[in-house]
Amino acid sequence: LPSIVRDAPFRNEATYYLQPWKFGENSARQYVESLGDKIGSGALVVGDFTILMPLHYAQKVEAWRPDITLWSVDHRSADEIVAHLQSALQCHRRLYLLDDEPGYHVRALRQLGHLQPVANMPSLRELVPSEK
Repeated sequence: LPSIVRDAPFRNEATYYLQPWKFGENSARQYVESLGDKIGSGALVVGDFTILMPLHYAQKVEAWRPDITLWSVDHRSADEIVAHLQSALQCHRRLYLLDDEPGYHVRALRQLGHLQPVANMPSLRELVPSEK
């Protein structure tokens, strides 16, 4: 799991984030399954810790979508994020943001292209490069 998962006092975060604590809670499962066919093959999928955790779990434990790369924006500067995303776009990779209104450096991201909604997935945006 990402190095940000750690044991906090009185709580094992791996268990807390990856095993539903409410009886019948399946929102993480629905989220993973709904994204499954919306993300293009070979894509880079970008988000923060909270929204990426169910996907990390599904990918590492259940071999869900091994063809995509998950990348966290946590603890990264705007320059680091833009450089990484720009590199992916230059390699002609499809790039998806898991947040419909990402709080991480939106202005910098919009310099790379526009955020296009993905059909039937309200919070998912594809970063489509600007034509030059």
